[in-house]
Amino acid sequence: MVSSHGQRGIGLIELMVVVALMLMLALGGSALTASWVDQAAMRQSQAQLRQAMAELKAQALRNPEARPMGEAAAVLLSLPGRLCVHRGRPDELACAGARWQASPPARIQLAEQDSACLAMDSAGQLLDSAVGAGLCTTELAYRIARHKEEPVNGWLE
Repeated sequence: MVSSHGQRGIGLIELMVVVALMLMLALGGSALTASWVDQAAMRQSQAQLRQAMAELKAQALRNPEARPMGEAAAVLLSLPGRLCVHRGRPDELACAGARWQASPPARIQLAEQDSACLAMDSAGQLLDSAVGAGLCTTELAYRIARHKEEPVNGWLE
């Protein structure tokens, strides 16, 4: 636009159009970014759950407390916002004193429960065991979810 004094510049309408376009691009980008962040958090949680299972097996087979066959040599606890592996059987569903711990960024459910445990004996076999007021499951199904993303279902090995 050229004024009567010969100066050139951007008009108010043009500036408003540019700002509106930038806002629309920013809003679209932030929606995609949130989805990418949630998907990454779910993948990270899945990796931490697999790592917890590997640690459970390692601790159970190592059996540093010399637990007899048929007794829990190691226990994996899945609590809201926490994963932990204990040597032996802990007294309660808590991560205090655990050998291994992680804080997954997504919600993990084992056997459709928010708070669950898996116990292994010194032969690496899953077994029923009581931890605190709850019983450990032998079901290896898991579900990982975060916000509006499609949940990930799977089986631990």
